[in-house]
Amino acid sequence: MIRKLYHNKVMRYAFAAGLATFVDVIAYYISFHFILQKTDLQFFDDALTVSAPIASLGISYTCGLITNFTVTKLFVF
Repeated sequence: MIRKLYHNKVMRYAFAAGLATFVDVIAYYISFHFILQKTDLQFFDDALTVSAPIASLGISYTCGLITNFTVTKLFVF
């Protein structure tokens, strides 16, 4: 049964996408609550402010993208 699923590329791709989504959600939670601690980022003496949710989204998107690329490259194709 598992061997049959392993040979199906669609199932391997679905697993890779699910894993990347999981990493994305966990990275968002960790970056928002623990790294940024719900505080906004300020650059250039308060000339540019990036809110904590947007910064966390950028971090989590990057982690999810790298995870998806790596797992898809190694596991799917």
